[in-house]
Amino acid sequence: MRLFHSFLLAGCIAGVAAGGCTDGMLGDNGEGAPTDGTSGKTPGNQGAAVGDGVPCDVGQVLAQNCTSCHAGATPKAGVDLTTYAALTAPSSANSAQSVIERSAIRMRDAQSPMPTTGMIADADIQIIEQWVAAGAPKASCATPTQPPTITVQCTSNKFSTSNHESSQMRPGNACISCHENPPNGGDFGPALKFGGTVYPTAHEPDDCVGQGGATIVITDANGAQYTATAGANGNFTQKGTPLAFPITAEIRANGKVLTMKTKVDSADCNSCHTVMGTSDAPGRIVAP
Repeated sequence: MRLFHSFLLAGCIAGVAAGGCTDGMLGDNGEGAPTDGTSGKTPGNQGAAVGDGVPCDVGQVLAQNCTSCHAGATPKAGVDLTTYAALTAPSSANSAQSVIERSAIRMRDAQSPMPTTGMIADADIQIIEQWVAAGAPKASCATPTQPPTITVQCTSNKFSTSNHESSQMRPGNACISCHENPPNGGDFGPALKFGGTVYPTAHEPDDCVGQGGATIVITDANGAQYTATAGANGNFTQKGTPLAFPITAEIRANGKVLTMKTKVDSADCNSCHTVMGTSDAPGRIVAP
């Protein structure tokens, strides 16, 4: 299921104070310049150009959507996004993540998007996400963004050994494929309304213990809401009859909410949120 394929990464900058720049971040300050071989300098209605070291396509996305506010030593909003050093520095919101990582998360955050006027085109967000996934390597206009090298890792360094009688069983594996229409008292019961696993990163192997504590809210086609909490190994499930499809979902953690934009016709979350992702899902369900 594509349950959280719209969640993975976000916005022009993390940690921008409430009431910050609200002029759309579309770059109408006339600072754009014709293409001259420097990353991010392309014609059009945009903000400040992004310096060398950043791939051209990444720089262009930032210039067109972010740097009318996020530029210079004293930017209108929070943090400078015009240099490689600034983009790869630790984020003030989460020092374990870089500024560009947090920016990518905010771009996908429907509740608190950057730009503040609304989410930018999905194709543009994917350009930022691919660079982040590749480790934000230095580049220039002569060096197009390369497909990301994906590292599969079990962040917890723990693998589940739980059997089929435990709610801790098989994190990362599809749940409903086994728990759909089970025989009464059979090996595959009980029936599940929905189920999946939350992880701290997007590419974690099957059976790797995930991240607990997140709240998952499913809304079905009739407007009914169903809530579950990820257990200690990241698994979340709810028993019962099938949902009315299509459904949408939210994941809530750390005082933040990520909302799925696309309605889907399956509640077997891990069937699409696999190690590498299928059916438009970019990988695992990741808490905000």
